[in-house]
Amino acid sequence: MVAPILPLILGLLVVVASGCTRNAPDTATAERRRRTVVSHAAIERAGTSGGPTVFAPAHRIVRELDPPLSGGEPEECAVADEFRPALGCLESLPLGPDTVASRPGNGRLSVEGSVPRKFWDQPMLIEPRVRGEPLAGFKRASAEIVNSGFFGFAFTSTLPPLDGEGDLELQLRAYAVPPAHRDFVSLPISFGTDDFLAVGLALHPVGLPFATGPVTFQVFALTDHGQRELFTERIDPADWSGDWLDRRIELSDLAGQTGRLRFQTKVDARADEVSRGFPLWGSPEIFQRTPRGPRRNLIVISLDTWRGDHFDTDVSGGPVTPRLAELATRGAVFEQAIATYPSTSASHMSLFTGLYPITHQVRFANDVLGSTIPTLAEMLAADGYQTGAVTENAMLLAETGFAFGFDSYFENKGLGIWNTDGQIDSTLARGRAWLRQHDGERFFLFLHTYQVHTPYEPPAEYVFGPSDDELGAATEPKWVTTLRHRYAGEVRYSDVALAAFLRDLDEAGLLDESIVVLTSDHGEEFFEHDEVGHSKSVYDEVLRVPLLIWAPGLVHPGVRVSSMVSLVDVVPTVLDLLRIPPPKNLQGTSLRAALEGASLPAHEPRFAEGPDTSRPGERLVAVRTEAHKWIAPEGTSIPTEIYDLDADPNEQENLDDDTLREIGRRHLESYAGLAAGTPLKRDLDARTTEKLRALGYVE
Repeated sequence: MVAPILPLILGLLVVVASGCTRNAPDTATAERRRRTVVSHAAIERAGTSGGPTVFAPAHRIVRELDPPLSGGEPEECAVADEFRPALGCLESLPLGPDTVASRPGNGRLSVEGSVPRKFWDQPMLIEPRVRGEPLAGFKRASAEIVNSGFFGFAFTSTLPPLDGEGDLELQLRAYAVPPAHRDFVSLPISFGTDDFLAVGLALHPVGLPFATGPVTFQVFALTDHGQRELFTERIDPADWSGDWLDRRIELSDLAGQTGRLRFQTKVDARADEVSRGFPLWGSPEIFQRTPRGPRRNLIVISLDTWRGDHFDTDVSGGPVTPRLAELATRGAVFEQAIATYPSTSASHMSLFTGLYPITHQVRFANDVLGSTIPTLAEMLAADGYQTGAVTENAMLLAETGFAFGFDSYFENKGLGIWNTDGQIDSTLARGRAWLRQHDGERFFLFLHTYQVHTPYEPPAEYVFGPSDDELGAATEPKWVTTLRHRYAGEVRYSDVALAAFLRDLDEAGLLDESIVVLTSDHGEEFFEHDEVGHSKSVYDEVLRVPLLIWAPGLVHPGVRVSSMVSLVDVVPTVLDLLRIPPPKNLQGTSLRAALEGASLPAHEPRFAEGPDTSRPGERLVAVRTEAHKWIAPEGTSIPTEIYDLDADPNEQENLDDDTLREIGRRHLESYAGLAAGTPLKRDLDARTTEKLRALGYVE
C-alpha cells in the first residue's frame, strides 16, 4: 500500500529539516564524552609506587574510538533495565511531531510516514508509540522494518492495551538497521602486564524480534605483528537470556606492545533470509593495575523519604534505627542536614552535582540535565573509578542524566510497584553482586531504594503501635497516627537491611578501603502543617534528612555535627576526602573539617525549593540559617513566612519582623542570581509513568 503523495511530501520537508539538525555535530555530547575519558595523570596521582594495588579502568573504548561515534549515535542504551555505554546503540530519530489518530476498534493501526532522505537507501526499523490519555506514558506498538524511499512507508501496527476511550496520541521513531557486519576500532593503546578487557555482550531489545540468525562477537588485537584473535562467542537470539553477558578477556600476552582493539560482529543469517542482527558491546573497558595509594572507594546509599528525626530516636517506646545508631559511632553524624527539594529527582541531582535546583534545573523525572554540568560519577570516572548504580527507577531515570558517568546504571523497574515490602533487599542484593563482580577494583557504587516511600507496607513484626493511649492522646486524626507508625516500621525494616549490608562491607574489608555516605533525598510530613506526604511544602519535616559518613582513618569515630549542612555539600566533601580537585562553581562546601573533629566555618545560608500548592505549577523558595528560616514564592524577594528556629523549631509561629524580613530579602535575591536556563524535557514511557503513579507523583 502506498501512502498519499502530497501529505508525504509535506511531512518529508518537515522531517528532513529536523533530521539535518539532528545529524549536525553534537558538541554537547562530544563534551560529555570527553569529560569521562580516563585521565591517566589522575590515576598516577592517585597511587604511589609499591604497596597494595587495584585495577582501574584505564581505557573506556566507547569514548576512545577511531573514528569516534557520530554526534547523533547514542553512547548508552539499556538491556534488561541496565543502561551501559555501548558500541552499537541505535539512534532514535523522531519522525515529525506527535499526531492524533482515531482509536481503531480492532486494535490494528495504519501507520504511514517518511524518513530523512539520507536513510532512503537503507532499511529502517519504524516503532510507533501510543498513549490513550494525556497523563499516561507512551507504550510501544508493534514495529516494522521498511525501506522508505520518496513515497515513504506504510504498514499496520498492533496496539498494546491502552487506557481511555478517545483518540490516540501517536509518536513515530525510526532506527537505522545496522549492517550484518560491523567493526569498531579503538585508538592506540599501550598494553601492560596484567591488563584485561571487560565487556558485556547483548542484543538491542528494539531489534530482537527482527533478528534473523545468531551473531558472532569477535575481538582482535591489531599490532605491528598483525591481527590476532583474542575472543569469539556466538549468541543465538533464540537462546539468549535477555541480560548483559559479562566477559573478561586477558590481555597479558600483549604486554609491552602498542596496538588497537577491533570489535567485530557478524550476523549468520539462515538460508534465504536477510542478515539482520542488533549486537551490543556493553561498557568495553581495559583495566590496568595501579597502586592503591590513598584513594578510597566510594559508596553512596540513599534511603528515599527518610525523615531527619527518624534516626537514633524512639517511636512507641521502641528504637527506630538501633543498628545504624550503633554503627554510626564508628563514623560521623550530621544532625542538621537539609535537602534542596522535597522530591526525588531534584534533591538527588543536587546530591550528584553539588548544585541547587535553580542551577541544575532537574526538578522532575522528565527534565534533562544540561551537558555543561558534570556529575559525581563523571568526575570519578575520569579519575579511574569503575562506576555502578542500582536504583529503583521512576524519579531517577537514566535519560534524565542520572546515568551520566556510570559504567552500569540499573533501574529496577520490576514488578510489585504497589508494595515496597522487600525492595531494599533486592537493591542491596544486587549491590552485593556488583561488588563481588568488581572485587579488586577502585569503584564508586550508588544505591537507591524506595523502601520507606509510600505505600507503607513493612512486615508486621516491624510495626510498633500505636497504642490505645497514643491514639487517645493524639491531636491529629487517628489515621495519621497509624500512618506514622507504619512509616516508622519501614524505617525499622530498612535499619536491619542497611546494618547487615554495612557489616558485610566491614567483614569483606571494604569499609576500611571506602568512604560510605548514607542519606536521603527528603523527609515526609504527617499533618504537622495540615499535609501528609511530601512535595507539598518546604517545612523541615520534608527538608531535614539524616546524613551519616563512614571512612575509617579519615573520619573521626563518634563525631556528631550540630551545624546546618546541605546535600549540596556532599560532592565537595567526598572529592576533598578523595583528593580530587573539584570543578568550578560548586555551590556546596566541603565538610572535611567537621569529619576530622574541627568546627565548620560559617557557610550560611542554605537554600531549598518546593512546589507551591496554592499556585499550581509554581514554586516556593526556602532560605535557612542556623537560627532562622524564610519562605517566599519563587520570583519574589519578599518573605511571606519567617520562623525563629531556636524558639520555634516546628515552624508554627510566623514572625512579623522588618529586620528579619530585610535579611531574608537579600538571601532570596542571592539565590535568584543562581538561576540557569530552561530545562530540557523528555517524554516518559508507560512503565515509568505507572511507577510514578504508584508512588503518588502523577494522578
